[in-house]
Amino acid sequence: QVGDLVLDADGGVVSRAGTLLDLTGTEFKLLSYLVEQRGRTVSKDQILSAVWGYDAYDTNLVEVYISALRRKLEAHGPRMLHTVRGIGYRLSAGDP
Repeated sequence: QVGDLVLDADGGVVSRAGTLLDLTGTEFKLLSYLVEQRGRTVSKDQILSAVWGYDAYDTNLVEVYISALRRKLEAHGPRMLHTVRGIGYRLSAGDP
């Protein structure tokens, strides 16, 4: 759990502020990784490796999925997936 975000890894269910979120399998895997790393800034390369298993690939793939995930999360509350310019992304319940 991170703030009002609850991720049930065993059940494959995610909710925010009590509302179930409809995530794709890849979005769920990405969010699971970010929850595991909550409070830490992770690079696009780290995300590519952890979520897709790629050592080198176009980092735009990460940006596309982060954007989609951010839209779904922000539909039910304030921003919790923050961009750390030049470094990567951080998931946190409060301000970056």
